[in-house]
Amino acid sequence: MGVYDSVEFNCPHCGTTLTEQSKAGRCELRTYKLDDVPYVIAVDLSDAVIRCNCGAKFKLRIHPVPIRVALEIIGDK
Repeated sequence: MGVYDSVEFNCPHCGTTLTEQSKAGRCELRTYKLDDVPYVIAVDLSDAVIRCNCGAKFKLRIHPVPIRVALEIIGDK
C-alpha cells in the first residue's frame, strides 16, 4: 500500500466530489482543497486528464501560473 496526498474538488459539470492522488511531496495522507494545494502537488496534477462518472473530461491547472518561485538553500556548511 502506497502513501500519497489527495486533492478534493467538485466536477465542474455535475458537482460530484472527486479526489485525485499525488505521490509528489511529503505524502502524509493529507487531503487538500483546490485553493490550498502545495506547489509540488499542484505541479504533479496540473494538466492531468480527469474523468468523472457523468462523462465529463477536464484538467486541473495551476492558477495563477507562477512566474517566479522562491528557492531555498538546504545542506551542510
